[in-house]
Amino acid sequence: MKNLNNHGQVWLVAIFLLSSALAQATTITWINPAGGNWSEVANWSPSQVPGPADTAVINIDGNYNVALDTSASVAGFILGDPANMNTQSFLMNGQTLTINGLVKVGSQAVFNFNGGSLAGTITLDGAMNWTGGQLNPGSNLTLTTNSVLTMNGGDYLRIYGALTNAGTINWVGGALLIYNANGSYGYIGSINNLEGAVFNLECDQPILCACYGSEYINNAGLIRKSLTAGTTSINVLFYNSGTLEVTDGTVSLNNSGSSSGRFIADTGGTLAIASTYTATADSVFSGAG
Repeated sequence: MKNLNNHGQVWLVAIFLLSSALAQATTITWINPAGGNWSEVANWSPSQVPGPADTAVINIDGNYNVALDTSASVAGFILGDPANMNTQSFLMNGQTLTINGLVKVGSQAVFNFNGGSLAGTITLDGAMNWTGGQLNPGSNLTLTTNSVLTMNGGDYLRIYGALTNAGTINWVGGALLIYNANGSYGYIGSINNLEGAVFNLECDQPILCACYGSEYINNAGLIRKSLTAGTTSINVLFYNSGTLEVTDGTVSLNNSGSSSGRFIADTGGTLAIASTYTATADSVFSGAG
């Protein structure tokens, strides 16, 4: 009986600790209309910086910027409100932000991923500007159908995790570097363009594989090169069950892979395919280019 009582006490303590942890998970709301740093306790209500179990909400009306000045982890993130008349901006520039849940970005809000690291299992609902930094190994960034990701790196944009698109990606500048981090982490970087999604190639930068050669793009939607007359080289494995369309310039598939989908080279467009690439009998090649 003594052992049973001891066990019961242990369970009671465990339940109490779990209940306390759940009770501490809350919504932490930004209250400073002048903007400021994420790490300042006085900028939040209740007076605490959002933690791993919390949802951070930055939607008080006004024109202001919130800067991530320290690495942080949250369970959810709401930026902006459709009812707002002004712009709320969030800036990442050198720190690590871990999000394991939904990121909701309002139409008047701006999420600027200018540097540092984005980590976790993230669902983006809204718009994000990615100009620097990396998607961490083992992390997943998924765009919902109404989301828009604009990629415009001054340097390499590094993808160690999985970038999955159900909405729209506009790639307008900066090389993409996809990593197979197998040596250290056991994760393969990838871009997954889902059925119904659009990935616009609007620059003449390359998509490079960084390490072991297993990095890949899996396209079930539409990948379309337009607006520029130069060459976009795709140097990772390319799997296509959707459509790759070249409206302007050249797309060069320099690695192996396979396709059962469609390739379109419009007038003024050129598609170059490596001799190691496999196109099944279901593949369709068309266009005047």
